Amino acid sequence: MENIVMERKYTVDEYYNALEWIRERSELINGEIDYMPTPGIRHQQLQLKLAGRIDAYLASHRNGMFLLAGADVKLSDTNVVVPDIFVASDKSKLDDTKYNGVPEFIIEVASDTPSDDYFKKLVLYKESGVREYWIVDPKSEKTTVYFFENERFAESYTFDEEITAAVFGNESPLAITVRSLLF
Repeated sequence: MENIVMERKYTVDEYYNALEWIRERSELINGEIDYMPTPGIRHQQLQLKLAGRIDAYLASHRNGMFLLAGADVKLSDTNVVVPDIFVASDKSKLDDTKYNGVPEFIIEVASDTPSDDYFKKLVLYKESGVREYWIVDPKSEKTTVYFFENERFAESYTFDEEITAAVFGNESPLAITVRSLLF
């Protein structure tokens, strides 16, 4: 007879209680604890520069929307993610430890093993109601943009091409060329 080992599924509350003994960076995806590597220098550089560019844009164009980088987002009772960058508009969903809801816009800078960003998180973000999702991949020097809100096909951009964030509309668009953010 074959032994079957079931992986334990966690709720958000159980996950936060377990953080006392989990000493690694992690997320809770579909009830499973998913360990994350420490981001490298280029990853952190891109995250910081993108966040600065988006924050400046929001300050001058989108009153009421806010940006957080590296903060917990509780998408459901079995999902807590830590996007590299997210933009949301409902400040009432913030508490001392996390954002409790679905952000409008998420950016992930792909790590050396980007499978979570391209598969697990892609599906989770789409099913949760994120409107737009970018994966910035330093290794391939491409950014893949998913427009979940209006069911457009994903689009891929090189770091030399300008990307316009559709989530903010066309009246006063946010446009970014990733290469211009690198030093």
